[in-house]
Amino acid sequence: MHASNLRMKLGSLPGKPSDFLLGRLIQPPRIVSSMCDYFCSMVFHEVSVSIPSAANTSLSRSQLRPALQSVPTVMRDRELGEPKSHPITVFSLELGAVPGHSTSLYCRHCHTRYYPGFYVHHHATVRTFYISDAMPEFIHTSEHFYTTSDLCELFANMMVTAWTSGTNCARIYNTSIFKDALESALPLDWQTSFQLDVEDVWNTFYTYSLRLDYHEHQELMELPHDAPSQAERLRALLEVRNSRMAGTGQEEWNHACDVCCYMYLDPESDEDEPRYLCIHSAVTDGITMGHPCCGIMD
Repeated sequence: MHASNLRMKLGSLPGKPSDFLLGRLIQPPRIVSSMCDYFCSMVFHEVSVSIPSAANTSLSRSQLRPALQSVPTVMRDRELGEPKSHPITVFSLELGAVPGHSTSLYCRHCHTRYYPGFYVHHHATVRTFYISDAMPEFIHTSEHFYTTSDLCELFANMMVTAWTSGTNCARIYNTSIFKDALESALPLDWQTSFQLDVEDVWNTFYTYSLRLDYHEHQELMELPHDAPSQAERLRALLEVRNSRMAGTGQEEWNHACDVCCYMYLDPESDEDEPRYLCIHSAVTDGITMGHPCCGIMD
């Protein structure tokens, strides 16, 4: 369905779409209005991306492989087709768990299948993620699950500031953020779950952290396409990042001041060649041990 036709159908509803939904969902008007805006934005985005044409497509050239960027006339001849869709659950902070479908498209000229967040070349085994000016709003955390960026940030802040475990992050989401207004309206054979578990939380945390790290460095991120699990898919890149952060990867790796460091003259050094030694303090709080830190930054 073309976006203009979809807008006509939405416009033909009695009154505003939010008023139409308000009479059919037992929810406060504010929630219904937010749901309507959320779904409309997702639908229009999905239509414009999943049915591109030579004259109207929101799949920017910066998201396409270099072969599609080089010659504009060639790009107009290469329409994406052969759509494949499967049901997903979008875990969001504002609306809870939302049902949806993820659609990918195929280009016969470059033998590449394009997904919402990455592309995979024909017979290749690597997912190459798009480089953009801003972090994507939806993070593909596993085959059937997406998570909004604001929810990813919430989980990260809960873990960093309150030492919340992955299990408790899932429990808090399922008991305090999850809304069951949509679940009852879905078919009984809907294939994806609306409940977060600990594995989903850790997939979200690690996937978002890697995406954020590569986005900040504006580097091309690649992951194995055929992997037994999301954890195995992320393992190699996580090990590379850990090795980099263990060296000079930390932003304040070379910080030193009179508060967190003590400098003194080595009594065993020669007067002609004095040698100074430095002692760094380590803050311990009874839960985590050995975290050098200082409240005074450069």
